[in-house]
Amino acid sequence: MPVSKAYYDPARVCMEGTRTKILQDLYDWATNKSSSDSMLWLHGLAGAGKSSIAASIAHHLRQENILAASFFCKRDDPDCCDPSHLVLTILHSLAYSWKPFGKALAAAILDKPDFASAPILQLMNDFVVKPLEKTSDLQMQTPLVIIVDALDECGSDNTRSQVLDCLHQASWSCEMLRVIVTSRPYTDINDWFTPPKVANCVTWPLISNDKTTYEDILTFTRKCFTGIVAGTVYAENVNETLEKLAQSSRGLFIWVQTAYEFVLKQYDIEGTLKILLSGHSPSEAMDELYKLYETILSECVGKKGKQNMYIFQQILGLIVSVRTPLSIKGLIAFLPTDINLQTIGRVIESLQSVLYVDKNNNDAIRVYHPTFADYLTNQSKCLLHFYINRHDKNGELAYKCLNIMADKLQFNICNLESSYILNNDLDNLDEKIIKHISSDLQYSCLYWANHLYDSSADNLNAAAIVVLLEKLLLGCGLLFWLEILSLLDCLDISIQALSTLSEDNQVNHMLAEKGQNLNHSYAQAAADAYRFVRAFGVVISLSTPHLYISALPFAPSESLVARNFKYFVNTMVLTKGHKKQWSPCVLVIDRHTSIVTSVAFSPNGQTIASGSHDKTVRMWNASTGAPIGKPFFGHTEGVISVAFSPGGHQIVSGSDDKTLRIWNIHTCTTVAILKGHDSEVTSVAYSSNGQLIASGSNDYTVRMWNTTTGRLVGKPFMGHTRAVTSVAFSPNGNYIISGSLDKTLGIWNIQTHTGKCVEGHSDWIASVALSPDNTKIASGSWDKTICIWNMQTCKMIGKPLKGHKSMVTSVAFSPNGSWIASGSHDETLRIWSVKSGALVRKFCSHAGPILSVAVSPDSHWIVSGSCDHTIYIWDTAMFEDKGNKICHFSAHKGPITSVAFSPCNNYIVSGSMTDKTARLWNAETGASVGKSFDGHSSTITSVVFSPDGNKIVSGSRDKTVCIWNASTHLIMKQIKGHTGGIKSVAFSPNGEYIASGSTDRTVRIWHVLTGKLVKKPFQNTKPVTCVAFSYDGQLIASGSEDETIHIWNIQTAALVGDLKTGHGDFIISVTFSPDGSKIVSGSYKNTVYMWDVQTGTQIGTFLGHKASVYSVAFSPNGNWIASGSWDSTVRIWNAHTGAPVGSPLKDHNYVVQSVAFSPDGNKIASGAWDQSILVWDVQVSACLPSSTQLGRQVDRDGWVRQGEGNLLLWVPVEYRDNILYGAGGRVTFDCSQFVHGTDWQKVYTPNVHT
Repeated sequence: MPVSKAYYDPARVCMEGTRTKILQDLYDWATNKSSSDSMLWLHGLAGAGKSSIAASIAHHLRQENILAASFFCKRDDPDCCDPSHLVLTILHSLAYSWKPFGKALAAAILDKPDFASAPILQLMNDFVVKPLEKTSDLQMQTPLVIIVDALDECGSDNTRSQVLDCLHQASWSCEMLRVIVTSRPYTDINDWFTPPKVANCVTWPLISNDKTTYEDILTFTRKCFTGIVAGTVYAENVNETLEKLAQSSRGLFIWVQTAYEFVLKQYDIEGTLKILLSGHSPSEAMDELYKLYETILSECVGKKGKQNMYIFQQILGLIVSVRTPLSIKGLIAFLPTDINLQTIGRVIESLQSVLYVDKNNNDAIRVYHPTFADYLTNQSKCLLHFYINRHDKNGELAYKCLNIMADKLQFNICNLESSYILNNDLDNLDEKIIKHISSDLQYSCLYWANHLYDSSADNLNAAAIVVLLEKLLLGCGLLFWLEILSLLDCLDISIQALSTLSEDNQVNHMLAEKGQNLNHSYAQAAADAYRFVRAFGVVISLSTPHLYISALPFAPSESLVARNFKYFVNTMVLTKGHKKQWSPCVLVIDRHTSIVTSVAFSPNGQTIASGSHDKTVRMWNASTGAPIGKPFFGHTEGVISVAFSPGGHQIVSGSDDKTLRIWNIHTCTTVAILKGHDSEVTSVAYSSNGQLIASGSNDYTVRMWNTTTGRLVGKPFMGHTRAVTSVAFSPNGNYIISGSLDKTLGIWNIQTHTGKCVEGHSDWIASVALSPDNTKIASGSWDKTICIWNMQTCKMIGKPLKGHKSMVTSVAFSPNGSWIASGSHDETLRIWSVKSGALVRKFCSHAGPILSVAVSPDSHWIVSGSCDHTIYIWDTAMFEDKGNKICHFSAHKGPITSVAFSPCNNYIVSGSMTDKTARLWNAETGASVGKSFDGHSSTITSVVFSPDGNKIVSGSRDKTVCIWNASTHLIMKQIKGHTGGIKSVAFSPNGEYIASGSTDRTVRIWHVLTGKLVKKPFQNTKPVTCVAFSYDGQLIASGSEDETIHIWNIQTAALVGDLKTGHGDFIISVTFSPDGSKIVSGSYKNTVYMWDVQTGTQIGTFLGHKASVYSVAFSPNGNWIASGSWDSTVRIWNAHTGAPVGSPLKDHNYVVQSVAFSPDGNKIASGAWDQSILVWDVQVSACLPSSTQLGRQVDRDGWVRQGEGNLLLWVPVEYRDNILYGAGGRVTFDCSQFVHGTDWQKVYTPNVHT
């Protein structure tokens, strides 16, 4: 809705007699009917008087009834710095000012009543361009003028550009519409106005040091100061005094205004004037203004003692640091308890020359001019005792916000009566929000993350903040926070906040270090909450009650968010078909009515374009999946291919109608239709400079087009003997690559129009892509393989990548060129390592062949389009949910030699070969915890946790054993004594002893506290490769290169067992069964053997590995054995029968050197020479009881309705088909406790809230 407080203020116009020339020039420009210029940019320094000029010209035009609209931006007011609010306000005013446009706009709104929430680009297309087009035959007789002031204080670089596009499109569409924009000379605005990017625009610099400006400043100074000076000693030389004051302003009107307000509030006016006239040396305009601010603060604050300075720092620091101005009552919640309302009032009153109370905005406290805040936070300009460290203040505010949320968040805070109604249909929602959600709680919910990540990591109260974050993210506080954001229609804020919590930055490193002893890391909780909001953001935004009765029940049963379900027992419960883990699929878009043939990311990654057999091109918000604008209609047959221009402002599409179309994404209209192909257009691509388009067709040709003229460039590229299926430009723009049904790859020089076709595939080529560094080509084929080619030699690199079970339809390189994404008719999306050619990840969810894949510019997301009419957005950090693998860690710079779980299941420690470090990981998320364990000078060969989890022991080829504090990552002891490299270490079950095996042919036992030998070394005839304690701590087993397993009694140091193995080669790994009765061993001879400890006889042989077995481990219950091998696989065996359990786990690309079971037996960690650690889910799924099936119709938007459209339940896309059709794996529900409608509040049972 329009923001009335953003209209121009008649009280802020220029003083009469000043700025006459610039105002007349602006008026003449605006009213010149014959001018072709429709847009003007007035730019100048802060405080130069731009806003007063804008208000004056607006007032003048208003008096002549030719002001169409005005919007005065303020960066400290969310309403007045919101680009969407700007456009909506201008639309409202323009409709009121020009009736024909108003009627056309009203008709457009009837077609789209939710226009107020539309993105800027959609607003421009649907509610600016199209209504103006309908009035083209009713052009206005006199000019109408739109004025936007201080655009630099509105939005971001990107959204400001969109606003300017919108304004320019409006002025371009309407001959007599003029637009005046004022701002500081920001780079992004300057770039937008720089020719030849836009036409019909002029730029006027506002000069602050010319003669005309000085005369205006002097006139203003006389108006302000003549009366004041008259009563002082300066009255004798009044003109000289006024001239000196005017000169001190250096052309900035804000200096004069601030100085006037300052002097006026002082008791000693003469003394204050003396300070201002004390002979400043000439300086730059901003320096002179800053000196004035220094004077004001020195007089009002600096002379009143340390306590007053402390109060000033607290209050002013808060005022200049908050993201939106707060009233005195709002400020008090963020200040120390020893500062009361009266104190705040006194400070503000004493600083009235720089602060004011905004009566039009809930009495918010504001700075008169942004330069005052700039001065206070500029360490090089501001006096030290006045300086406000904004980073430190942000840290304090983050802590305050989280504290306020911890105290005040609650269930159903606005007392919503029914779950049947959408938020937008609620009566008096705004009044409910004002009544029930205090301003400090609203502020905290909106801005806590902004303050946290604008703070200084070094001075952050990290330990306290981590505790508050865990309280927020791991309890009901998360849901209560999302509830408030839903009510405020600001749910997008949660997506940004939660994603930032997982980013690699100094603040997160500090928080991770302080929070490593918590049961769950805040980053893990944030990642889980992020997935929850991404998955259910649509329904949470639409209806707050359905956060609890629709979203929460569908959260995966093992997600952290689902742990809150115990507080919400009176709702629907999934009894069959409930997913356990978050799917790698983040979003599903299902608005196309036919096959989705092509998808593409915009260059900034914020938008997805799609083409379909339904003959449309569509755009989608990549974060929310919401449609952007209306479908692009124009093609008469199916759309086969889409691509964004490098600038992101256009989309090109190719169609079965034999044409290409270029679309303006802002107006959703066709810019050009390119004709020339004799058959269907199968593929399109932009050159990197955006000047050319390549197209491939069923007419066997590749063609090149000029994007400006729409004409063919040169002759078609001829050479393929069958249809061309795919085209791509090389990143350097010198070549076009094509794939064809003739099974060849075409490489074409665009300068010479020559090329050649390369053979290699055994079937049709469906897709081609080029690596970002121009060195490689990837091709996907109907032969089910992907080939990687050397761009220079045109020869295949390595062997084809195999794994897909049907034709490969689409390939795409990651932005860094390290991996390739592929889509296939086998309905899977796969990720491949370019370096090794290994399959890295596999995603399964589509119900039809995948026809197109694209990777986001930041590599975080992959989008896929399918024959099932859907578009899926995938998180590249997650693995397939249909297999065992649940997590992937990768940060070591060399092969992983050893992995071990912490006793609490939550952490994994790893050791590495090349980087000589150990690292700690969160076992759920794969996030690195704290810094690496640095201290060894050579390869770490073995790592293990102490039984209490407080210590980690590592052995190394540097001949030492190190004991580390698991919390601080600091070394506690370094044990020396071995004369050869350490191969293996183990903790005794009681935590008192460490055993180590070495190439010096000894096993040694060390006391943990003293680091000294407990017994003499146990001697072997050859290097010892592995050691293990029995579970009762009485025995040690060691494996050796002498092909034997020795068993030693710890108390007597006697050799009590000497197992002459049948391995026939080195023993590499040994472990005891939990009951101590058996030993399992792995060797170089590809075998796993089991031994009876009492008799020393071999009682089991496990065959299946194709290379050396490097590691073996028993499950805690003794039922399973895991083994890792040189053959790159992990295998699981039944310990009782010796039979393999399931298929080998094959996602490692190189030698698996270490495996370990989690203490709960549900997971296996494996470390490999491919530098990765994988965590596998090996638990057996529980049988779920059957119960009531939800037998109601689910509409296209996912709602199950009751009665006359009442919203009963919202169902996610992935569950809808099962509910509707009862397909295999039917989803069933228990609805016996399901409360809804006016009973919905009973969903929450606070009595179990602890």
